[in-house]
Amino acid sequence: MVVGQSIQKNCDQQSMCSAGSIKANARPCKTCATVFMIDQWRKINRLNMPKCDGSKPCEPTPLRVGLCTIADVQRNPDVCPKEGVGRDPAPVDIFNPGQDVSLAHTHCTSCHEGDALEMVNPDIGTGICRKFGPESKSPNLNAMPQCYRSNNLVVRSDATSQVCTRIFRPAILYAANSSQSWLIKHNQYAYVTCDVRKSVMCAPDDSEKFEIKAEPASYDADCAAAPLMQQFKCKTETQVHCANACRVGFDGNLCRKGSSCESASSWTPAQARVMTRQNDSSLLGTQHDLSEYDCDPARCESYMCHQLALVS
Repeated sequence: MVVGQSIQKNCDQQSMCSAGSIKANARPCKTCATVFMIDQWRKINRLNMPKCDGSKPCEPTPLRVGLCTIADVQRNPDVCPKEGVGRDPAPVDIFNPGQDVSLAHTHCTSCHEGDALEMVNPDIGTGICRKFGPESKSPNLNAMPQCYRSNNLVVRSDATSQVCTRIFRPAILYAANSSQSWLIKHNQYAYVTCDVRKSVMCAPDDSEKFEIKAEPASYDADCAAAPLMQQFKCKTETQVHCANACRVGFDGNLCRKGSSCESASSWTPAQARVMTRQNDSSLLGTQHDLSEYDCDPARCESYMCHQLALVS
């Protein structure tokens, strides 16, 4: 993906993908777009491509991908052999002289375990790898959706098509069953964090129309707008995984590591519902550092988080 020795610090040499960007809070790609996928991206966005004539800093690959020419074979045969004309990435020149790869991470096609793909370019299925939350599998309660126009990093509210992805790690209470032996002689409700990725891609579509009545912010009846016809078709994809599972004391506090947290009683469903009201609960409404508590990702079972697939 990234061409040239001078910018290898941004490239994972095993996968030849972006190694991430601290500035953009992006994680390394596991796999990335091929040169031919990027070429498709360039064709779609040819009118938006920045001019790169050497007079000012330009983005290097993958936003601008040059393939080897006959002139490149003569100039740099080590990078461009004869059989690489029109196939291999061109050598570094004045158009990509070694700038930091600031947008290469938006061309990931998959991410390493523990990270999620934030879709940016739906036409070629690429995006940015983000962390679900802290390394301790602690909750990440305030992750807002990130939205992009199709194949454009600039968000516009009037875009006719866009993709929005939300990546977060909520905390829930899970009512145990007989398979959770680690909760025997304890409160039967566990504190569970879940990795959630929800992506919604919307594009114009005349085959489906929805009537929406738009109300003014003032709710003034004289200014009420006529019903509008929305002509968009949206595709939703949700991925949910269990991240961590912790014991909870009968007093509503997480059990600390090394402490006895056994209980002869367990919450009733009504008591558990009180604890799920995040605004009133210091248990679910607080970002605990789970490294301090009796938690273990090995306790996770996929169905512990299935409820979030319906409501996330």
